[in-house]
Amino acid sequence: MEELINQISKKWISFGNDNLKFETKFWIEKYKNNPFEVLPEDKSLTNEEYRWLKAIENKEEWNGEEYSKIHKLRLRKGLLKSIHELRRKNFQKILDECKNESLTLPKNFVELIMNDKIIDRFRCQWSEFINFHKLIKFPNYNSIFLIPFHQDTQGGCVWFLVIDRKGNHFVLNYPTSVSTDYVFEFEKYKQDIFICAENINEFIIRMSIDFKMIEQENET
Repeated sequence: MEELINQISKKWISFGNDNLKFETKFWIEKYKNNPFEVLPEDKSLTNEEYRWLKAIENKEEWNGEEYSKIHKLRLRKGLLKSIHELRRKNFQKILDECKNESLTLPKNFVELIMNDKIIDRFRCQWSEFINFHKLIKFPNYNSIFLIPFHQDTQGGCVWFLVIDRKGNHFVLNYPTSVSTDYVFEFEKYKQDIFICAENINEFIIRMSIDFKMIEQENET
């Protein structure tokens, strides 16, 4: 794993806003043992908001103000039950593959992907957790594997968990168009590939901070 790490640059890539800059060392140190403490706030719709959303969605056309409000309320409402079920079903296939490969995934990575309530707290239109999961062998490294788990909604990049059989892992940003097979070409995109977190806990903390800042900007 060390040989591979030395070949890849390190750089944090913010979600949705290239201008977001935030010193996270303090946060990473404070929450490194329990990154879920820094998640975006849990928000739910009021009964009035839920009724308004249900009624307005039945209209054929919406004005600009209605569309903006619909979008915000949908983010707070969370994903459909069927989407959550598909993600968990697909990820269970990954867990089965990992067992066959003698891979033990980080506990917090499994919790992040399998917990619907955690997923729904990352409210952002620019990125989403992937419902199609696949265990991929890192090119030319038979004992190192990749799991795609998050993507830019425009298909510009994918976030992978990179892990070996000893449990060493990091999070990698892979900037390329998304395909249904999540093909990974290391040499082709090597100069644009970055390690954006040294472990999944750091990634969860960084992502949480970014999503909080994006949400605050959208509310102002």
